[in-house]
Amino acid sequence: MEPIFSIDIAKILYDAVLNPNVLSAVWIFIIFLLGEAVAFLPLLVVLTAPVFFLKGSLTVVLITKIFFLVAVPVGLGVSIGSLWLYGLAYWGGKPAIERYGKYLRISWSDVEKARRKLENKRYDGLILLSLRILPLLPTLPVSVAAGLLRMNVWSYLVFTAIGMTARVMLMVFVIGNVV
Repeated sequence: MEPIFSIDIAKILYDAVLNPNVLSAVWIFIIFLLGEAVAFLPLLVVLTAPVFFLKGSLTVVLITKIFFLVAVPVGLGVSIGSLWLYGLAYWGGKPAIERYGKYLRISWSDVEKARRKLENKRYDGLILLSLRILPLLPTLPVSVAAGLLRMNVWSYLVFTAIGMTARVMLMVFVIGNVV
């Protein structure tokens, strides 16, 4: 029996990259917002894979469309969607580490020491930005680390959005130039 309502996420992402429009931008935002709730789906791989099937080269018009209608919605979706992980680590990190840290070989004093090193430093946002730009680094550990280290939530949101937007564009350029 077929489901009454189904969404082909791969097709939506495929169409969104090869023919970006406002509706696809809304879908991308929703998919990445909800995708962060699952946090284990390789949505960026699925999103950028259609660039392999691009006929011709990346034009300025297509790059601009991809930036505004694909990369920016991904950045905003991941930022907002990952807030639950950030918040969970921010408020629940200390009790969890105190209880289970021995299995991970980490203590709350280790977290505090790392936090003191980053406290009031100008480069903590740049570190988050760099980690978000790296294409092969999953988003989950970065979100948890930012929460554990009690990064300012507004800085977290801004640097996550910028970093994820840059990650999408980097992947599009790399894949686009390989093909």
